[in-house]
Amino acid sequence: MVAEVCWADHQVARSLGGYEPVAVDCGRAGCCISPLSGRQVGRRAIDGLPLTCSGIIACVTQSEHVLRMADLRRACSVLLDEAERRFGDEVNLSELPVDYYWTLDLAAAFDMSQTPAEFGCGQVGDDAAEIGALARRAPGDVVALWHDLDHVASALRLLAHLDLPR
Repeated sequence: MVAEVCWADHQVARSLGGYEPVAVDCGRAGCCISPLSGRQVGRRAIDGLPLTCSGIIACVTQSEHVLRMADLRRACSVLLDEAERRFGDEVNLSELPVDYYWTLDLAAAFDMSQTPAEFGCGQVGDDAAEIGALARRAPGDVVALWHDLDHVASALRLLAHLDLPR
């Protein structure tokens, strides 16, 4: 069962135990686009609290979604196969018009209770070096998921950036 509601007040959001927020901006005050169906769901009330939406709003849905590693692995395989088809089996970083990019602290990126205070800077060459080192690690070596996945995610964002329409 999925419950779809809108709210503009973080206190109301906190009172909805068991629900997860997804930021949505539908461009119209008083409405909400369901992240599940893509349909406008309008205003709703929960536990007698009237909810009014305006500007950037949020939809909540019961936590029924899961991230399946097999699905993620397959999706990455499909995307990397396509990237290899488009860009070749290597991307020469010295030929790219970009090297540095903006980053956001990982913890801050998922803390929707406040706006991030600062940005960092990442480097494509550093990401490539870290990914190369990860690929050469021995099976028993320590893998720091938060660190290594951040470099992989940055490399994937680079591929997405290279594929932007110009």
